[in-house]
Amino acid sequence: MLHQATRVAPWRRFEAVLKAGGTKLLARPPVTTVLRRRATANGAVSVLVYHTLGADGEDFDAWTVIETGRFRSHIAMLRSHYDIVSLDEALETLGAPSRKPKAVLTFDDGEYGLFSHLLPIVEELALPVTIYMATRHIEAAEPYWFDAVMNALQPSHPLVIDLTAQGLAPVTVGETTGTQNWLATGRILEHLKGLSEEQRVQAVRDVLQQVSRAKKRRITPMRPLTLAELKDIARHPRVTIGAHTHCHSLLDKVELAQAESSVRTSVQLLEEWTGRKIEHFAYPNGNHTRQLEELMERLGFKTAAVGGSTLWHTGCNVFALPRIPVGRYDTAERLQLRMVGI
Repeated sequence: MLHQATRVAPWRRFEAVLKAGGTKLLARPPVTTVLRRRATANGAVSVLVYHTLGADGEDFDAWTVIETGRFRSHIAMLRSHYDIVSLDEALETLGAPSRKPKAVLTFDDGEYGLFSHLLPIVEELALPVTIYMATRHIEAAEPYWFDAVMNALQPSHPLVIDLTAQGLAPVTVGETTGTQNWLATGRILEHLKGLSEEQRVQAVRDVLQQVSRAKKRRITPMRPLTLAELKDIARHPRVTIGAHTHCHSLLDKVELAQAESSVRTSVQLLEEWTGRKIEHFAYPNGNHTRQLEELMERLGFKTAAVGGSTLWHTGCNVFALPRIPVGRYDTAERLQLRMVGI
């Protein structure tokens, strides 16, 4: 839905129609059947990475919050063509012959939607999932800076965010809703990621100050799981809990000793909170180095996941396990194509 003050150029609308039509055409069999067989030859596994689920119908322009109805459409598509298995089952059977290719569902961070929206689906559909929990925001009951910024950048009218002092030219958010607005928000987030921690703290304050008086859309803001909610999720037999650091810092931007401390803290807290052994890890933002891979092996993890968009083949380094990112604007058709490399 566009606000009245917003106008989209006709060529933009035409381009969107062409793109949507091309996606639907390519996503039909037999094209996808042939591409899927080629992509999953030799038992390759598709590991998908989501973040959280949200309510249907909210104009919440946050790539990490996928509407529950859209997620259900993803599951319906996946179950038509793949066996959805746990991460441990995929690890044990990688490369083995199977009737269908395998897919693994993973979720990063530990946002409330995993309890309110995902857990009921896990129970209803007997759906195996792996959730990589970052622990500091759960312990402190405060969202990480990136969720706080996404919560704030939901104005109901166009708003200019000026971070010139931090090296970013002014960015207008709220001119539209949907993917175009997310691109504007994404520019701000990516710039903030590249700042030092001290600079980022100030920049986040500036963003929150600039939006403090703006009228916002009605959304359910992101928040971390409570400890009780985390424990409820961890009790479910189809849920695997993994570590995602304590600090959620980009580990290749901090000293190795600091990275190790953050990982160890997250494992200690998760094992204490859940009573379960933590054997899998995901790097925040996927950022990793060879040193970090060696660290995860030394710490005793079975796998350590990154990003990418490639499939998990026999011979892949399990401490740089590739995953396909999935977000709010990915339809089932688009996801199907991404899983075969298009």
